[in-house]
Amino acid sequence: MTSVSTEEVTNYAKAVLEIEPRRQQAYREIQKNSSNDDEKVPEIVCTRADTIAPLPKIVQDIAVNYCNQSKKIGTKHDLTMQKFNAITVTAKSDPELQRRIYNELIRLKK
Repeated sequence: MTSVSTEEVTNYAKAVLEIEPRRQQAYREIQKNSSNDDEKVPEIVCTRADTIAPLPKIVQDIAVNYCNQSKKIGTKHDLTMQKFNAITVTAKSDPELQRRIYNELIRLKK
């Protein structure tokens, strides 16, 4: 497991605060454009084209737009998409990193 610097935690938290409303909007749009209301929104991973390619065209467009926006936000905060995703994955199994991110999110929201 790689360590995550304080600066990376701050940049990650800033990016999350900008990306999350866009993620929720994209999720709602994908849900609205799904053919079946009971259908679960598919897992979309921006760095994996195979999660986007099989989707209906309208959903692909929403996903690609979201991914492009997220990438720009990450870059603005000095994070590649790969680094952002690595921090996300690491945080899932690292309670200390989760705590650091959570505390930074709280600090930034004040």
